[in-house]
Amino acid sequence: MRIPWSARAGRSASAAAAPLRVDGLSVAYGNIRALVDVSFELRPGEFMGVLGANGAGKSTLLKAISGLVRPSEGTISLGENSVLGLPPHRIAAAGIAHVPERRRVFPSLTVRDNLALGAYVTPPAVSRAQLLDEVFSLFPRLAERATQPAGSLSGGEQQMLAVGRALMLKPRLLMLDEPSLGLAPVIVEEMFERLARIHRELDVSILLIEQNATQALEVIERAIVLTTGVVTFRGSREELLESDYLKRAYLGL
Repeated sequence: MRIPWSARAGRSASAAAAPLRVDGLSVAYGNIRALVDVSFELRPGEFMGVLGANGAGKSTLLKAISGLVRPSEGTISLGENSVLGLPPHRIAAAGIAHVPERRRVFPSLTVRDNLALGAYVTPPAVSRAQLLDEVFSLFPRLAERATQPAGSLSGGEQQMLAVGRALMLKPRLLMLDEPSLGLAPVIVEEMFERLARIHRELDVSILLIEQNATQALEVIERAIVLTTGVVTFRGSREELLESDYLKRAYLGL
Protein backbone atom coordinates (compact mmCIF):
# COMPACT_ATOMS: atom_id res chain seq x y z
CA MET A 1 0.00 0.00 0.00
CA ARG A 2 1.39 3.39 -0.97
CA ILE A 3 1.07 5.95 1.84
CA PRO A 4 1.16 9.54 0.49
CA TRP A 5 3.44 11.94 2.32
CA SER A 6 0.73 14.57 1.79
CA ALA A 7 -1.64 12.58 3.97
CA ARG A 8 0.67 13.28 6.89
CA ALA A 9 0.02 17.05 6.71
CA GLY A 10 2.17 19.90 5.49
CA ARG A 11 1.70 19.54 1.71
CA SER A 12 -1.25 19.30 -0.62
CA ALA A 13 -1.68 16.13 -2.66
CA SER A 14 -1.21 18.04 -5.92
CA ALA A 15 2.06 19.57 -4.68
CA ALA A 16 3.35 16.22 -3.44
CA ALA A 17 2.73 14.72 -6.88
CA ALA A 18 4.50 17.50 -8.77
CA PRO A 19 6.93 16.12 -11.38
CA LEU A 20 10.43 17.34 -12.09
CA ARG A 21 11.10 18.89 -15.48
CA VAL A 22 14.60 19.58 -16.82
CA ASP A 23 14.84 21.32 -20.18
CA GLY A 24 17.97 22.21 -22.17
CA LEU A 25 20.25 22.02 -19.15
CA SER A 26 23.94 22.76 -19.71
CA VAL A 27 26.71 23.03 -17.10
CA ALA A 28 30.36 23.92 -17.66
CA TYR A 29 33.40 23.90 -15.38
CA GLY A 30 35.54 26.51 -17.08
CA ASN A 31 36.10 25.26 -20.61
CA ILE A 32 34.88 21.75 -19.78
CA ARG A 33 31.26 21.09 -20.67
CA ALA A 34 29.89 18.64 -18.10
CA LEU A 35 26.27 18.65 -19.33
CA VAL A 36 25.03 19.60 -22.78
CA ASP A 37 21.34 20.33 -23.51
CA VAL A 38 19.98 17.69 -21.09
CA SER A 39 16.18 17.38 -21.06
CA PHE A 40 13.87 14.91 -19.32
CA GLU A 41 10.76 14.71 -17.16
CA LEU A 42 10.32 12.67 -14.00
CA ARG A 43 6.68 11.69 -13.66
CA PRO A 44 4.75 11.74 -10.37
CA GLY A 45 5.69 8.79 -8.16
CA GLU A 46 8.15 7.43 -10.75
CA PHE A 47 11.41 5.61 -10.02
CA MET A 48 13.81 6.79 -12.73
CA GLY A 49 17.47 6.02 -13.31
CA VAL A 50 20.37 8.05 -14.67
CA LEU A 51 22.99 5.66 -16.02
CA GLY A 52 26.40 6.18 -17.55
CA ALA A 53 30.13 5.68 -17.09
CA ASN A 54 32.36 7.63 -14.71
CA GLY A 55 32.69 11.23 -15.87
CA ALA A 56 29.44 11.16 -17.83
CA GLY A 57 27.97 14.07 -15.87
CA LYS A 58 25.59 12.14 -13.62
CA SER A 59 26.62 13.74 -10.32
CA THR A 60 26.74 17.18 -11.96
CA LEU A 61 23.11 16.70 -12.99
CA LEU A 62 21.98 16.13 -9.39
CA LYS A 63 24.12 19.04 -8.15
CA ALA A 64 22.51 21.33 -10.71
CA ILE A 65 19.01 20.25 -9.65
CA SER A 66 19.79 20.79 -5.95
CA GLY A 67 21.47 24.15 -6.54
CA LEU A 68 25.05 23.14 -5.76
CA VAL A 69 26.28 24.14 -9.23
CA ARG A 70 24.84 26.85 -11.48
CA PRO A 71 23.80 25.85 -15.00
CA SER A 72 24.87 28.02 -17.91
CA GLU A 73 21.65 27.28 -19.80
CA GLY A 74 18.31 25.58 -19.33
CA THR A 75 15.43 25.37 -16.87
CA ILE A 76 14.57 23.19 -13.86
CA SER A 77 11.08 23.13 -12.39
CA LEU A 78 9.22 21.18 -9.72
CA GLY A 79 5.57 21.18 -10.67
CA GLU A 80 4.68 24.68 -11.81
CA ASN A 81 7.52 26.35 -9.92
CA SER A 82 11.02 27.01 -11.23
CA VAL A 83 13.83 26.12 -8.83
CA LEU A 84 16.60 27.32 -11.13
CA GLY A 85 18.86 29.81 -9.38
CA LEU A 86 17.44 29.21 -5.90
CA PRO A 87 19.96 28.60 -3.10
CA PRO A 88 20.25 24.95 -1.99
CA HIS A 89 18.30 25.42 1.26
CA ARG A 90 15.34 26.90 -0.67
CA ILE A 91 15.40 23.98 -3.10
CA ALA A 92 15.41 21.55 -0.16
CA ALA A 93 12.47 23.43 1.36
CA ALA A 94 10.62 23.03 -1.97
CA GLY A 95 10.82 19.27 -1.45
CA ILE A 96 13.97 18.05 -3.22
CA ALA A 97 16.19 15.82 -1.07
CA HIS A 98 19.70 14.99 -2.32
CA VAL A 99 21.61 12.00 -0.95
CA PRO A 100 25.17 12.71 -2.12
CA GLU A 101 27.86 10.28 -3.14
CA ARG A 102 29.92 8.93 -0.20
CA ARG A 103 27.08 9.53 2.33
CA ARG A 104 28.55 12.69 3.97
CA VAL A 105 27.04 12.14 7.40
CA PHE A 106 28.22 14.17 10.40
CA PRO A 107 30.54 11.66 12.13
CA SER A 108 30.70 13.31 15.57
CA LEU A 109 26.91 13.66 15.87
CA THR A 110 24.64 10.83 16.95
CA VAL A 111 22.43 8.97 14.52
CA ARG A 112 19.38 10.69 16.00
CA ASP A 113 20.97 14.15 15.65
CA ASN A 114 21.95 13.45 12.03
CA LEU A 115 18.34 12.54 11.30
CA ALA A 116 17.04 15.63 13.10
CA LEU A 117 19.21 17.83 10.86
CA GLY A 118 17.39 16.39 7.85
CA ALA A 119 14.15 17.98 9.07
CA TYR A 120 15.50 21.51 9.46
CA VAL A 121 13.31 22.90 6.65
CA THR A 122 10.40 20.47 7.02
CA PRO A 123 7.06 22.33 7.29
CA PRO A 124 6.15 23.08 10.94
CA ALA A 125 2.84 21.19 10.64
CA VAL A 126 4.70 17.95 10.07
CA SER A 127 5.40 15.78 13.10
CA ARG A 128 9.14 15.24 13.27
CA ALA A 129 8.59 12.46 15.80
CA GLN A 130 6.37 10.66 13.29
CA LEU A 131 8.95 11.07 10.53
CA LEU A 132 11.63 9.69 12.86
CA ASP A 133 9.45 6.68 13.67
CA GLU A 134 8.95 6.04 9.93
CA VAL A 135 12.68 6.19 9.25
CA PHE A 136 13.35 3.80 12.13
CA SER A 137 10.69 1.47 10.71
CA LEU A 138 12.45 1.46 7.34
CA PHE A 139 15.91 1.09 8.87
CA PRO A 140 15.65 -0.74 12.24
CA ARG A 141 19.43 -0.74 12.63
CA LEU A 142 19.37 3.03 12.90
CA ALA A 143 16.94 2.74 15.81
CA GLU A 144 19.31 0.31 17.51
CA ARG A 145 22.19 2.76 17.06
CA ALA A 146 20.26 5.99 17.65
CA THR A 147 22.61 7.28 20.37
CA GLN A 148 25.87 6.21 18.69
CA PRO A 149 28.10 8.67 16.79
CA ALA A 150 27.51 8.33 13.07
CA GLY A 151 31.23 7.88 12.54
CA SER A 152 31.09 4.57 14.42
CA LEU A 153 28.66 3.03 11.91
CA SER A 154 29.61 0.70 9.09
CA GLY A 155 29.54 1.99 5.51
CA GLY A 156 26.18 0.35 4.89
CA GLU A 157 24.69 1.81 8.05
CA GLN A 158 25.98 5.26 7.11
CA GLN A 159 24.28 4.92 3.73
CA MET A 160 21.03 4.01 5.49
CA LEU A 161 21.51 7.08 7.68
CA ALA A 162 22.04 9.32 4.65
CA VAL A 163 18.83 8.05 3.04
CA GLY A 164 16.92 8.32 6.31
CA ARG A 165 18.15 11.88 6.81
CA ALA A 166 16.83 12.79 3.35
CA LEU A 167 13.44 11.25 4.14
CA MET A 168 13.19 13.46 7.23
CA LEU A 169 12.69 16.33 4.77
CA LYS A 170 9.40 14.70 3.68
CA PRO A 171 10.47 15.20 0.06
CA ARG A 172 8.51 15.27 -3.16
CA LEU A 173 11.67 14.12 -4.95
CA LEU A 174 14.40 11.89 -3.54
CA MET A 175 17.70 11.98 -5.48
CA LEU A 176 20.36 9.37 -4.76
CA ASP A 177 23.95 9.44 -6.04
CA GLU A 178 25.59 5.99 -6.23
CA PRO A 179 24.04 4.47 -3.06
CA SER A 180 25.86 1.16 -3.69
CA LEU A 181 29.34 2.73 -3.87
CA GLY A 182 31.86 0.95 -1.64
CA LEU A 183 29.33 -1.43 -0.09
CA ALA A 184 29.52 -5.22 0.14
CA PRO A 185 27.16 -7.07 -2.23
CA VAL A 186 24.89 -8.29 0.57
CA ILE A 187 24.51 -4.71 1.86
CA VAL A 188 23.83 -3.46 -1.68
CA GLU A 189 20.97 -5.96 -1.96
CA GLU A 190 19.55 -4.77 1.35
CA MET A 191 19.86 -1.11 0.36
CA PHE A 192 18.04 -1.62 -2.94
CA GLU A 193 15.32 -3.60 -1.19
CA ARG A 194 14.79 -0.59 1.08
CA LEU A 195 14.68 1.77 -1.91
CA ALA A 196 12.05 -0.44 -3.56
CA ARG A 197 10.05 -0.33 -0.32
CA ILE A 198 10.30 3.47 -0.19
CA HIS A 199 8.97 3.57 -3.74
CA ARG A 200 6.11 1.19 -2.92
CA GLU A 201 5.02 2.74 0.36
CA LEU A 202 5.79 6.46 0.11
CA ASP A 203 4.36 8.85 -2.45
CA VAL A 204 7.73 10.21 -3.54
CA SER A 205 9.43 10.38 -6.94
CA ILE A 206 12.95 8.91 -7.03
CA LEU A 207 15.86 9.85 -9.29
CA LEU A 208 18.68 7.32 -8.96
CA ILE A 209 22.25 7.63 -10.21
CA GLU A 210 23.89 4.23 -10.25
CA GLN A 211 26.90 2.93 -12.14
CA ASN A 212 25.83 -0.63 -11.32
CA ALA A 213 23.24 -0.71 -14.10
CA THR A 214 22.30 -4.35 -13.48
CA GLN A 215 21.36 -3.51 -9.89
CA ALA A 216 19.54 -0.34 -10.90
CA LEU A 217 17.43 -2.18 -13.44
CA GLU A 218 15.89 -4.24 -10.65
CA VAL A 219 14.10 -1.17 -9.28
CA ILE A 220 13.84 1.61 -11.89
CA GLU A 221 10.92 1.99 -14.31
CA ARG A 222 12.59 4.27 -16.85
CA ALA A 223 16.05 5.70 -17.50
CA ILE A 224 18.18 8.16 -19.36
CA VAL A 225 21.79 7.37 -20.24
CA LEU A 226 24.44 10.10 -20.22
CA THR A 227 27.57 9.89 -22.35
CA THR A 228 30.05 12.73 -21.79
CA GLY A 229 27.26 15.03 -20.67
CA VAL A 230 24.82 14.24 -23.50
CA VAL A 231 21.63 12.15 -23.25
CA THR A 232 22.23 9.22 -25.62
CA PHE A 233 19.26 7.09 -24.59
CA ARG A 234 15.89 7.56 -22.96
CA GLY A 235 13.21 4.95 -22.48
CA SER A 236 11.67 2.29 -20.32
CA ARG A 237 13.48 -0.42 -18.41
CA GLU A 238 12.34 -2.92 -21.05
CA GLU A 239 13.68 -0.78 -23.90
CA LEU A 240 17.01 -0.46 -22.12
CA LEU A 241 17.27 -4.22 -21.72
CA GLU A 242 16.49 -4.74 -25.42
CA SER A 243 19.14 -2.33 -26.74
CA ASP A 244 22.19 -4.22 -28.03
CA TYR A 245 24.43 -1.14 -27.79
CA LEU A 246 23.44 -0.46 -24.20
CA LYS A 247 23.84 -4.11 -23.27
CA ARG A 248 27.47 -3.93 -24.40
CA ALA A 249 28.25 -0.43 -23.12
CA TYR A 250 26.54 -0.38 -19.74
CA LEU A 251 25.37 -3.86 -18.79
CA GLY A 252 28.47 -5.87 -19.74
CA LEU A 253 26.43 -8.31 -21.83
